[in-house]
Amino acid sequence: FAEMNKSGKMFKSAMEVYEQAVNCEVAGSVASVWLAFARFQQERNRNKTAQKIYLRALVGDENRPGAAVTEDEGKDTLWNEFLSMMRELNNNPQLSLQQLREAVETEHVALIQQRQQQDNQSNTTTPTTTSSSTNTILNNN
Repeated sequence: FAEMNKSGKMFKSAMEVYEQAVNCEVAGSVASVWLAFARFQQERNRNKTAQKIYLRALVGDENRPGAAVTEDEGKDTLWNEFLSMMRELNNNPQLSLQQLREAVETEHVALIQQRQQQDNQSNTTTPTTTSSSTNTILNNN
């Protein structure tokens, strides 16, 4: 349905169908669904959204911690496609898969964990935020 909406230039409807698919318990664990969703966003020059889709599929987000895609082969495909996109966006063809994985761990997963810890604190405690002056891979685009 998403492809049909996309070909009919019904982008909002296509986006809704993709979201329903990735949020489905069964379809949401399939790498090809996530890959199609990310590519759809890339085709529309919505690279930040595509990045978030890759991250949700590979490591999760605040709403759904942990990888949505569990099959190793599917994860490998997503990591490689994500790497290709990030190389292009950062104009850095030398970016390695290891560097990307480390960036995801330090820039994304750590932030999820920090937010979860803040959520677990009582409402009377003021959450603290940390800032980093280091050059990031994920937030440069």
